[in-house]
Amino acid sequence: MKREYSHLFFVACFIVILYFFYGVLSPFVTSMAWAAILSTACHPVYVGIRRRLKNRASLSAAITCALVVMIIVIPMLLTLVGITRQAIEAYRFIETNIRSAAWDRYLVLDESHLTSIFGGWLGRIIDVRHLDMKKEVLSWVEKGGTFLVTHSSGLLTGITSTLFSFFLTVIMMYFLFMEGDRWIHDLRALSPLPEAYEELLIRQFKEVSSATLYGSVLTAMAHGVVGGVVFAILQVPATLLLAALMAFLSIIPVVGAFIVWLPAGMLYIATGHMTKGVGLLALGILIVTVIDNIIRPLLIKGKTNLHPLLVFLSVLGGIKLFGFLGLVLGPLIASLFITFLHMYKIEFRDELAAKRRTLS
Repeated sequence: MKREYSHLFFVACFIVILYFFYGVLSPFVTSMAWAAILSTACHPVYVGIRRRLKNRASLSAAITCALVVMIIVIPMLLTLVGITRQAIEAYRFIETNIRSAAWDRYLVLDESHLTSIFGGWLGRIIDVRHLDMKKEVLSWVEKGGTFLVTHSSGLLTGITSTLFSFFLTVIMMYFLFMEGDRWIHDLRALSPLPEAYEELLIRQFKEVSSATLYGSVLTAMAHGVVGGVVFAILQVPATLLLAALMAFLSIIPVVGAFIVWLPAGMLYIATGHMTKGVGLLALGILIVTVIDNIIRPLLIKGKTNLHPLLVFLSVLGGIKLFGFLGLVLGPLIASLFITFLHMYKIEFRDELAAKRRTLS
């Protein structure tokens, strides 16, 4: 009896300490998760560098982290600066032209103009007699300007916070490269799971996190680069801003990059710029479709083993629950859930077989 009380007291103390330990580390959970995902995805690079440097772990980890910073942070900052500048220029350009008479022939439209452009079917959907396009667009622009002014200070704070979080992520990656294998070994020593299950879970984490990260990031980069090149060739304003929007939106299932190229192409066609409009629509229908249906499946082929519907729901749910981290964490959690179901079937195969015989 005394030993049972001792165990209960130990468990109670451990739960209390674990609660406060989580409270101490909770501000850094996102950085820790990104560190685990990035270090897993970049581990082959670290191993290759360490082999070339004759097993010098510390220097190899530092070089790998420096490469991650050069590949991620520097391009991100340069892109962010360019996007901010182009966003301000685009806002000023739109506001100036809307307030002047430059776009009146496109925005000040009466019923006859709208009917001639869109056909008689438009009047059956909305009341075009009371439609003031110029007033509506000017209202949107003014709201956008108010939003920019209101959140300008918060934007700087957000960038600073993001850079600090990434700095912590890089530090954690450094130690994960150097001591990650030993930490995994210690955790496995504490785990009551069979060794085969542990190997299965570790393999799933490595494969799904790497496949999801590379599949999402590389396809987003492909969308952005291809979109940027086409925008530049067609001399579309705010090229970098539109390319960045295409890259970001391509990550989100269903939403996709069509939110950028489809309205832009239709707007150019409606305003008489057929070459630019057709070019943008061709970009979306041909090139972007090829990226989504050929490049992305090649990057993640055979690694997630998840149904497409489950991937779609897990990405959306992950983004809603964890923010941008959910892009990787959502499919990862779904994959681990399927893995545990598989382990459950193995552990209780006799009972499940008997149940199936009873049901049949």
